[in-house]
Amino acid sequence: MNLENAQPLISICVPTYNRSESLRSLFEVLLTVKKAHRDIVEVCVSNNCSSDDTAKIIAEWRSVLDITDIIQSENIGSMRNCVAVTSISSGKWVLMMGDDDSINTSNFSKLLESLHTID
Repeated sequence: MNLENAQPLISICVPTYNRSESLRSLFEVLLTVKKAHRDIVEVCVSNNCSSDDTAKIIAEWRSVLDITDIIQSENIGSMRNCVAVTSISSGKWVLMMGDDDSINTSNFSKLLESLHTID
């Protein structure tokens, strides 16, 4: 299967607000996911006008994880931030994650196998 320029199978969508250290930890796990699954996994982040160094953390990881991101000009609230991050995603499926969540990488691989079988 040629995955180059193909639609990602899944977009991992992360709405965030003032949790830069949690976000850094999540990105470290997502690096393992991206290395294993490459272009079938997209990482999307919506920064809800954080006042900490969230924007800096996203910038540091943007090229490493090929992050698609948006920065809100004002705090738009949690639910609207969730909607915003999904609006910039392009995957067939969306996995919404909290900025303080993590992924069990072996179970994530099983999830991707299952998603490949669904039309």
